[in-house]
Amino acid sequence: MSAPNRSEQQAQDAKVILGIQKDLLSVPTLSLAGQAITPADLEKLVQSRIDSANAIAPAKVQWSAAVQAYRALDTQVTPILRALRAYLINAHGPTSPVLADFGFSPSKTAVKTPEVKAEAAEKALATRKARNTLGKQQKKNIKGTVSPAAPATSSTATPPAASTAPATPHA
Repeated sequence: MSAPNRSEQQAQDAKVILGIQKDLLSVPTLSLAGQAITPADLEKLVQSRIDSANAIAPAKVQWSAAVQAYRALDTQVTPILRALRAYLINAHGPTSPVLADFGFSPSKTAVKTPEVKAEAAEKALATRKARNTLGKQQKKNIKGTVSPAAPATSSTATPPAASTAPATPHA
């Protein structure tokens, strides 16, 4: 059996309150879960759970609005702080203690070991081979072939005149 959702629980609690008011007002005290409790206190306890559940929705709306306001402000502030950090690095140097005054740390350069570099080169070569990627010189040597075209059947079309002027190299 699964737990009821909040609205089902509130409806059940409202029925419990009605039942207490209808059938338990003549009982002086009830012994429930090892405690002595009056019907009026029981009614207040159940009503407090209903009130608590009713407070959740407005609190969630308020929380969502606060999160949206934070995100909007964050998108405005973050680029400015990045620019401030860049300014401080340009003005005082990348290892200046001034960066620490603002809570920024100096940039760390990644140190690659020779094994990592060799592995990256092998992987790049394998990727180039798998994709059949050619360099500038290899591409230059590849020439396409044209299959002979069928003769034109229409005698009304005239081929465009080709320019016979020699190409002049630019100096």
